[in-house]
Amino acid sequence: MNKKTTDLHKIQELIKSGSRENIDLAFLFAKSEGIAQEDIMIYWKELISFARAEKDSPQNTLFHLLNLTELDLGNCGISSVPEQISLLINLVDLNLESNSITRLPENISLLPNVESLNLQDNPLSCLPQNINSLSKLNDLYLQDTLIESLPENFVHLSNLREVYLYNSPICENDMELIKQNLPLCEFFIVEDDFGDDEEDGYWYKDDYDYGDGFFQG
Repeated sequence: MNKKTTDLHKIQELIKSGSRENIDLAFLFAKSEGIAQEDIMIYWKELISFARAEKDSPQNTLFHLLNLTELDLGNCGISSVPEQISLLINLVDLNLESNSITRLPENISLLPNVESLNLQDNPLSCLPQNINSLSKLNDLYLQDTLIESLPENFVHLSNLREVYLYNSPICENDMELIKQNLPLCEFFIVEDDFGDDEEDGYWYKDDYDYGDGFFQG
């Protein structure tokens, strides 16, 4: 590994911390070593484009990007999610609804602070196997996807409180396992088109007999 490669690695590690002080220090170090800003930013180009995070300077762009807590990319024509999304460790709310996403990178589960994940209305056929690493996840939106089964460790999402599944072909066995292992979680499995008196407009897991394909209370 040559010196420039080693220096670039040090620079990127400083930037990944997300602190303004370290980002500024990284660019000062790069300048002292004759490393161009373009050489630094090429590493971040895909993620910046994905997150629509470009600002007025490289330093401001990276600071803004790495400190995002909410990222709303609904209906943005996205077909893939970059592996680098795992660097957005401050994300709390991630909305990817109404795109053309068919798979998620496994390392999306490395986002330690995500509480709400909206994947609805995507041709998504499966979830990452290690999704249970999203330990703070409260709300998960999977309606209008192609997901037929859930990873085994899905039942270890102990903080999960609401899952939206309507218009998705989740199998009944998976739903029964979730019901048994996540008793505090509410599942919305049929969209209410009949003027039900539930204020939120969705059927609860206890409203139907499981023999009809729904949860039994």
